[in-house]
Amino acid sequence: MHILPRRPGVARDGPRLGAGADCTMRRVGSLGFSVSVSAAGPRGKDSKVRVRSTLECFGLPGMELAASSEPGRAPHVDPSRLPEGLGWSIDDRLRHAGARKGRVLAVWQGKTLLAACAWHLQETGPPVIFDLGARSDLPARQQRAVCIALLACLRDVAQALGRTPDELRWSDRPLERVPDPQQRDRYRAEVRNRADAMQFVPLRPRPKFWKGRWAVKRSF
Repeated sequence: MHILPRRPGVARDGPRLGAGADCTMRRVGSLGFSVSVSAAGPRGKDSKVRVRSTLECFGLPGMELAASSEPGRAPHVDPSRLPEGLGWSIDDRLRHAGARKGRVLAVWQGKTLLAACAWHLQETGPPVIFDLGARSDLPARQQRAVCIALLACLRDVAQALGRTPDELRWSDRPLERVPDPQQRDRYRAEVRNRADAMQFVPLRPRPKFWKGRWAVKRSF
């Protein structure tokens, strides 16, 4: 899977966001997404992220990528056309201020949700993906392209937050909240398969809070 190269002349990292910051900053990341950040929380971990962009440069005319913090872009999910588990991941991430903070990035065609990424920001380190995937009825080329766009956008979000854009991580920890054990196991298998298909590899060494848990990363 190819990710667009970094543009020359653009800084690798933005200013660090810490507790007490009260301004909103907007910057265009190395991969072309204009990201607005309202800093909040320890080391910026609760920062609100806004992004809304067309995707012609990814070969996806008529589609746009938007954060759930944008008006009308917190997805109401019909899971029937999404890969197994992704609908649950989106709904779960939109709770507890996730929608307001922009913790779901989604690709849309009009009012139709085509793909989404549920993600998390810790006090340190790169963004952590909880799930990412595209509608199963999209052509294979478009499935790949929308997933590439989501990864690229998340890297620009990382840059705007002052985190490295050169690594993304993936964890399935939220699936522990799925009440039915058999359903949880199915979702976990599907999420891990999606990470593997997008060339994520085991995270080593693991931070202390991930000891004994599944965690993978991808470097760019």
